[in-house]
Amino acid sequence: MADRAAPAARFTVHDVGQGLAVTAHDGARAWVYDTGPSYERFSAAKNILLPYIRSDDVHGVIISHGDADHSGRAAWFVEQVQPQVTLLGEPDRSRLPLAQSFRGESGTLTAEARRRCVEGQSLRSSSSLEAHVLWPISGVAPGSNSNSRSCIVRFTIAGIRFLVMGDVEGKAEHAFVSHYLSQDKRARRDVTDVGDTMVPISALKADVLIAGHHGAKAATTTALLKHVRPQHIVFSSGFANRFGHPSEHVLKRVS
Repeated sequence: MADRAAPAARFTVHDVGQGLAVTAHDGARAWVYDTGPSYERFSAAKNILLPYIRSDDVHGVIISHGDADHSGRAAWFVEQVQPQVTLLGEPDRSRLPLAQSFRGESGTLTAEARRRCVEGQSLRSSSSLEAHVLWPISGVAPGSNSNSRSCIVRFTIAGIRFLVMGDVEGKAEHAFVSHYLSQDKRARRDVTDVGDTMVPISALKADVLIAGHHGAKAATTTALLKHVRPQHIVFSSGFANRFGHPSEHVLKRVS
């Protein structure tokens, strides 16, 4: 999907079967969100992503969490593309050791870094491509399972917003929406107390929603849809997958 005024800008949800791999481009630089699955004879990272973005300067790679359908050959891929920034939802499962990060005068990450995803990270590749981490929240336990630790990222490309939910669902999705609602109420109550981390519920608004957990029943709730208000919703799920994704319940909610 691209803006007509900026034909080089594009956002791609790759066909990797039951899994997720996304690329965001501004025509010269790219971000990669998840590397899809990897099997004995096929790797989304090697066979799909690398040929697709080989000619681009990869600014950053985000691995939402450690599940195999999101992080297949992630360490190998990062080694190949040498991004300036790598953000990890579950560093302990990624085989990518964390490295020291640096912040420029604007507060954004500007030098080579490999670190854990946390709300408030804002990364700008160009005037037309930005990435903002909205979840997990620093100091808030995201949940006991891997899905709940997924990085939620909002990309903005040529003015179009894309919200990528990873595998967040259920209680974690509820906590995500509740956090921004509470921040919004606090900001409205006392506008003089709004700091850099005080982001209102409008942060969730997006033109395109990449649905959480491939369209699982417990994800993409009415509460989330109410505040995201997407024009388009994408379910990254494999044909005739054994999980029944996307769920009929979710399809009814979004129809």
